[in-house]
Amino acid sequence: MAGARKFLLMLVFILVVGGAVAYLVAFRGAGPPPPPRPVVVGIGTYTTNLADTGNPHYINVTIQVRAVGKKLASLVASRQVAIDNAVLLALRGQTYAQVMGEAGARHLAAVLKGTLAPFLEPDGKIQAVLFTRFLVQ
Repeated sequence: MAGARKFLLMLVFILVVGGAVAYLVAFRGAGPPPPPRPVVVGIGTYTTNLADTGNPHYINVTIQVRAVGKKLASLVASRQVAIDNAVLLALRGQTYAQVMGEAGARHLAAVLKGTLAPFLEPDGKIQAVLFTRFLVQ
């Protein structure tokens, strides 16, 4: 009787250890999927007058966004006309004093992030608005 009991305990032990090993082998590295990688998508180059009265100024910027989302480039392309309109209106609403210097560029990036968000979210999440050209005269 003692031998049968010992055999049964060893069998249960082997099954438990074998099951644990099989579970670890089967699910090794099966953690949560990695977060999606951000992509940079060109929005466009814009030249327009600023809102200053009296002494006219203009701005010329090339805008890109770093965002996370599926098919972001095709999303921008399908909404390009509306995006262009919104960006131009946002740019024309700024004054020379608001967009000058590094602080002005950061201010404009924040304004444009808010302007572009309705066109790209919830399909894409904007991380940053980037300028590859920024000229104010």
